[in-house]
This record gives sequence, C-alpha cells and structure tokens, in this order.
Amino acid sequence: MIGASDKRNKVGSQVLTNIMAAKFDGLLYPVNPKHSTLFGTTSYKTIKEIPENIDVAFITIPNVQVPAALEDCIEQNVKFAVIITAGFGEMEDYDTLGRNLVDRVHSILKRGDLHIVGPNCMGIVSSQCNLVGLMGLGFPPLRKQVNASIVSQSGTWGVTTIRAGTIHQLGFSKFVSTGNELDLKFEDYLEYFGMEDADTQIILGFIEGLRQGRRIIKLLEEIKKPIVFIKGGKTQGGTETAKSHTGSIAGSYQMYKALFEQYGVIEVNDMTELVDFGRAFSIALSQDPPKLPRGNRVGIFSGGGGACVLMADDAESEGLVVAQLDPKTIETLNQILPSYWSHRNPVDLVASWDFNAYSRVLKVLLDDPNIDAIVARPPIGFSLMYESKDVIEFIKQSPLSTFNIPLEMMNSFDLSIVRDMGRLAKKSSKPVIMPLGFYSPEYNKEYDIVRELDKRGILVVPSAPAAMRILKKLGEYYKYLKKIKIS
Repeated sequence: MIGASDKRNKVGSQVLTNIMAAKFDGLLYPVNPKHSTLFGTTSYKTIKEIPENIDVAFITIPNVQVPAALEDCIEQNVKFAVIITAGFGEMEDYDTLGRNLVDRVHSILKRGDLHIVGPNCMGIVSSQCNLVGLMGLGFPPLRKQVNASIVSQSGTWGVTTIRAGTIHQLGFSKFVSTGNELDLKFEDYLEYFGMEDADTQIILGFIEGLRQGRRIIKLLEEIKKPIVFIKGGKTQGGTETAKSHTGSIAGSYQMYKALFEQYGVIEVNDMTELVDFGRAFSIALSQDPPKLPRGNRVGIFSGGGGACVLMADDAESEGLVVAQLDPKTIETLNQILPSYWSHRNPVDLVASWDFNAYSRVLKVLLDDPNIDAIVARPPIGFSLMYESKDVIEFIKQSPLSTFNIPLEMMNSFDLSIVRDMGRLAKKSSKPVIMPLGFYSPEYNKEYDIVRELDKRGILVVPSAPAAMRILKKLGEYYKYLKKIKIS
C-alpha cells in the first residue's frame, strides 16, 4: 500500500483501513517513509524493503511521484499496480502535465511485465479473498451461490452498486474501477469475467466509452453469461463530461445500442435497474435450467381492481401480452373467489381478506399453460406501517380503529403469505415478480419480507413498470440464448 497514511481523511488511509476491516486473506504491507507502524502493522519506507514477493501494489501518492513508484514496482517484479491517484489522461485538454505523465508511464511499462489498473480509479474488490481495496466507504460484498462481477468506468457508480446490491441480497465476486484505462482496458476485464473467471456468473458494467471496437464485438459474441450495462455519454453533454471524467471517447450511442441489441446485452438506465437486473438473474440462474420466461404471456393478480388495470397497461406498454386464461383456470378460480371476481386476467381478488386465497390463486396461475410468468401484488407490508410514529399515535388515541391490531399479528399475516406463495414459486419453472412500493435498491434497509421472498426465489421490485420491463428483458435474453444455441 504505497502512500499508506494514518490520517483518516487521506485516500491512503481509506484504502489501507478498508483492506484491514474486510479481513483480507493475504499479507498487507503499508509503505510510508515517515512511519514504522500504521494501525498496528509494520510500515516500510519503500517497496524495496519488503521481504516478500508482492502481487499487487496500491498507489495513492501524488501523480508526479507515481512514475518513480512504478519503476520500483518493476524492479521488485510486482505484476499489478492499482493507481488510485488522479491527474493523468483526464487532464490532457487543459494541462500538459497529465499528458506528459501518461507518456512517462507508458515508457516505464515497456521495461517490465507490470500491468496497471487505473489511474484515477476507486480500486478493486475480490470477495473470494476478502479484498476490499477501495477508497472512500469500503463495503464488504455479499457472497451467494450465484455472484455478479462489476467492471465500471465510474468508480462511484460501481461502489454504490456493490453497497446497494449487498444490502438487497445480490452476491458479488469481483469489482474493478477501470479509471483512465492507461494500460488495462474495459475489454480486458470483460474478457476475464466473461471467459476465464468461473466465480463470475453475471456481468454488470458502466460504460462511458470503449476503445477496441472489433475486440468488444468478438467478446460479446463469445461470452455466454448475462451482461447488464449502463451506457453513459449518450448525449453531446454526456460525451464531453465522459472525456473530462475518464479521458474516454464515448462514440455514437446508436452504435452501442445496436451492438447491445445484436449480442444480447441488457441496457439499463440507472443503478436501481442495474441492481434489480442483477438480482433477477441471480434468482434465475439459481435454478437448473435457469428460471427465465419462455414467452411474453404474463399472468397478473392483485387485491384491488385499480392495481390490476394499471399493471395490465404496464405489461402492454412493454410489449408483453396479458395472457388469456385457460377455461380450466377460470373454472378453478370460480371455486376460490367470490362470484363477482373479474373472470379474466388480470385476476382481481376484490380486496379479499382471505389471505390463503393469494397463494391458491398463484398456484392456479402457475399451472395455467397459457402463462409464462406471474406479476403478483398481494396485500403484504401492513406491518411496516407500525414504523410510522403518526400511526402509533393514532392507535393510542383511537383504540376502536381497525389499525389497532397487534404488531405480532400483522407480522404473522405478512409472513404467512410470503411463505405460502414462496413455497409455490420455488417449485415452479416460471418467474414470479412482486412490485412492492416499500422496496428500493437506493434505500439502505432490507425488510424481512423482501429477504424472505428472495430466499424463496420471488423477485421484489419497486414498481409494476419495473416488473414488466424486467420480464420483457429476461424473455429477450431467453430468446437470444435459444438463437445462439441453434446457430
């Protein structure tokens, strides 16, 4: 850790303490000429004094000192350096120092086998060895049966995605903030995650601009893992900002869009979608064969007619088909629901307080041969109202209110629906998605309800439009897999 510091506001302290806090599996050597120890760990004046062979050097010293540090790394046979320091290629339009430093670094790299991540990056993460080598607020990622890896030309977006995804049950294998890509490029990491790393099952990414067009096409042709990208720099203003941010050339957005569509890459618009598509694929790939919609026919049900109308609109807006119910399905539902139910899809449970009806309806719809996937909005989450001080005060002042039900009973209602529906969903090969307004990837809290649904293979999303968009894209990905398998 070249540039290690004991001052918490310094990047060299943030990277060092993030690595320590995550309990990195390997050996860690702080380098600072002014200290003999840092946070209880022996510190060295230079990398040349370290008695072991070094795999990776993190560098956080001022930009003008970086070339000399890289020369030391080459002399010590270090294979990789992660340069957190900024002030290189992104400065070339207004400061010749950045251009000169880039030229010097390129010249130095020709003298040895050293490769660099960055410069001007947030760092790297590997959950396999508990390495959280990040500046800022490092957050140890969650590991699950199915894990995503992130390659991002925006360090902040990548770190935010890890934090949000971990809170909301998305597992991660690795993360790299690519920075200016002075040496290793976005395409290098994509190739590693897609072609070599068995611990990566899903690839998430943030692109501002790519530099190796033919190579990226070849990679997208060969990679058979789900790829979900955000593309920054779609507009003229975004393109100029991207150039000053990482020094990348964004290129024509229409070119990227066509490339994504041709090779099965799912393009999303924001971090919320990035996390939720990652969660969707995590659930889908946890089952063999993957739980993906085999068509675009969706079954919908809710406890209210208005929600049913809006969800039908949302489905058709995304190009999905509101499925025609099989006659046997209608006959079975007649035995479950009041006579005045809608008798069609979407199925309106007419505000039923029979909580068993929701799991029974789910089973019937899952068995319907005309349905490829289910979007369900059951009445769960009432227990969360008790978090509101206003509700608690209202109950105290109004003992006759219908709100005056013990919290334990409300929790029991919620969890009974979750468990019954989850048991059915887990057995089915059809995806089940629940739009629940109290869930958001950008909210730093995971409710037990969402966690329990996730365990049972039901994807929770913030809204019905989000549910329909995810179903559409999962269906398109399934068709893409069939196409490349045939060809």
